[in-house]
Amino acid sequence: RPVTRTTTVITTPRNGEPLRQADVSVKSIEGVIGQTVMLPCSVTQKSVNVVWRYRDNRPVCDIIDGKADYDEQDPAYKGRVSLFSSEIDKGNFSIMLSNVVESDAGTYTCTSPGLHREKIELTVTVLVQSVECVVEQTAVLPCSVEQTPQYELWRDKHSKTACDYGAVPRNSESPSRADGLLAFLMNRIQPVETGYFISFIFLILLHKVSVQSSTKHVEGVEGDTVVLPCVYSSGLQKVYWRYKDITVVCDINNGAISDVQDAAYKGRVEIFPSEIQEGNFPVRLKNLTEADVGTYTCSSPNRFKLYVQLNVT
Repeated sequence: RPVTRTTTVITTPRNGEPLRQADVSVKSIEGVIGQTVMLPCSVTQKSVNVVWRYRDNRPVCDIIDGKADYDEQDPAYKGRVSLFSSEIDKGNFSIMLSNVVESDAGTYTCTSPGLHREKIELTVTVLVQSVECVVEQTAVLPCSVEQTPQYELWRDKHSKTACDYGAVPRNSESPSRADGLLAFLMNRIQPVETGYFISFIFLILLHKVSVQSSTKHVEGVEGDTVVLPCVYSSGLQKVYWRYKDITVVCDINNGAISDVQDAAYKGRVEIFPSEIQEGNFPVRLKNLTEADVGTYTCSSPNRFKLYVQLNVT
C-alpha cells in the first residue's frame, strides 16, 4: 500500500497571476525487478492534460485529451507504459510501468500545469524465493523466464560462480530449458551453503537457501494412524508423496488424490483438502504396519523436496 506524505510548495507566477500555495503529495511505491508496478495519480479537475516525468526532466508519458502521447517519450520507457483509458474521465491518471528494472528507481512527477502536482518515490527490489533443503540431500533452485535465454550464470552471496551454463542452445535437449524453466541442482548440501544465490539471465532473481539440520522424524504405532507432515508455500497445485523415492504413496493434484497409487497404500491414505490453499500437504496414513517403516518424500518438481522418516513400534 502506498505511503503518502504531503508538503507545501510555492508556485511561480504565470501570466501575471499572484503566487499561490499548492499541496504536493509524495507517495512511496515499491516495485520488483521484472514485474509491473502502478504509479498512482488522481486529479479532481475535469478535462485536464497531465504529464509524467522522471526526475522532473525525462518524459515518461503525456496524457493529452484523455489519450497517451508518446511522441516525446524517453527511449527507456518505450513499450513499457500504459494507462487506464476508461478511468481518465474519473480523474484517474495513474500509469502502469512494466518490466521494472533497477534504473527505474527514483522520483516521478504527475503534473497538470497550474492545477495539480504529485510526486511518487519508486524503490526497486528483487524477488527473493526461499528454498528449504536438507543436509546431504539435493536442493533445486528454480528460475522461470519468458523466453529461453542465451546465457545463464548462477552466483552465491560471495559473488563466486556456482554454475555457468555459458551459451544455452535454443534446441536444448532439456525440456525445462526449452520452456524457459531453469533450475540449478545443488548436490550434497552442507550447512555453510545457507545464503543467497543470484541467477543472471534476462532478469535477476534471488534465492535464499536455508538448510534444515535433519529429516523430520515421525513415530507411529502398529495398527494406528499417523500424519506425515509437508509444508511448503501456497500456490502449489501438484505434490508427489513417495516411499523410498520410488513407491507411489499418493499424488495430490488440484486438491484431490490421483488414481495412480501403489497397491500397498490403497484405501490407507487421506489428504487434507482444506489445508492445501495454505501450502500444507500432509497425508494421513492408516493401519500402520512394520512394512511402512522408512523414508517418505514430499516433493514438487523443480521446487522442493522434503524428507520424513517414519518409525513404527
